[in-house]
Formats: sequence, structure tokens, C-alpha cells
Amino acid sequence: MLFHNFSSRRLLWKLLPVASLFSGRQSSQWVFAREPLPSPNATTRFIYVGPFLKDCTGTAPMKCLEVRDDNSQPWRLHYARIIGFEPVPGIEYRLRLKEDHVARPAADASAVVWYLDSIIEQKVVDREAAEQYHAGHP
Repeated sequence: MLFHNFSSRRLLWKLLPVASLFSGRQSSQWVFAREPLPSPNATTRFIYVGPFLKDCTGTAPMKCLEVRDDNSQPWRLHYARIIGFEPVPGIEYRLRLKEDHVARPAADASAVVWYLDSIIEQKVVDREAAEQYHAGHP
């Protein structure tokens, strides 16, 4: 995962094509890969992300995020990923995003791309699911 909570570090790591860090243990290695950055024309948007991925069908069966702009709205499916964001099951998020428009998207792709700018809030709604996820992702 990239340093998405620290904007200046995130930009530093994203400028590097690939950087690897090694701990003293032979089995520990972290690889930071370059991700695309939003354009200067990207707008800021705030969304809520639900605590679990849901089954959905795009061009094929897949898992989708549940998102909404406001707590009073029902959840809707978001078929694309949010660049720089890796959700943990059981945690609901409030995110600040950069939203970019794609001039000529592929036929099966969205015309909008979301980039994580910051995690504003996290709320654990299913502690067991979050703990199971972390047990499998040390």
C-alpha cells in the first residue's frame, strides 16, 4: 500500500518507477510501484465507501465498492477501482478524491477516474472481518 495518508510522501513514492525496501528478515520486502496521478484539471470530491465489496456484473462477474455522496443516500455500486485505495473489509470510509474525466474511454471503461487524495474518516463496523483481514495481511 502506498503512503496515502501523507500526501507529500505519496507524491515522492509515485515519482519513482519502482522502489523496494527490505527488512532484516529474509521474507520481508515491500515494493512500491508507480501509479498514475490525476491531471491538473481534476476536481475534488468527497464520498463514503461501504464496509464490504458486493457482487456485481460489469463485463464479467466481479466485486464492486458500495459508495454514496451523503449518509442519507442509499449505497450504489462503483465498478471501477479507486487508484491508491485498498479497502479493508469491515471498515467504512469517508474519502477525499480527485475526480478526472477521460476524454476517450474504452468501450467497457468509465469516463471518470477516481484517485485517493486522503482518508478523512474510518469507522469499524465489523471488527471480526477487519481482524481476519489483518491476520492474513501482516
